[in-house]
Amino acid sequence: MSSPEVERRLRQQGADVDALYEISARIEGKVDALDGRVSSVDAKIDQLAESTNAQFEAQSARFDTLEQRTGARFDALERSNEQTQTLLTQILERLNRA
Repeated sequence: MSSPEVERRLRQQGADVDALYEISARIEGKVDALDGRVSSVDAKIDQLAESTNAQFEAQSARFDTLEQRTGARFDALERSNEQTQTLLTQILERLNRA
């Protein structure tokens, strides 16, 4: 191999190495940018999860309150029906005696 050919190959290999370093630097920059975006998405997901959890807890509390109120109203209606039934029974007994 002649000296000019060796020099040309060395220059070409040096250029190839420089190109690989440039590609590597670009890839590293893109990975860093992507990492930042992923971190931002993670933060948004965490925020949405917290918000969703808070909304769920609020709805759960509302449901519990409504369940208690409905139960209390049902109990009151049941007592009222029992009282009405007792009154009707007493009225029927008086009518039967008369």
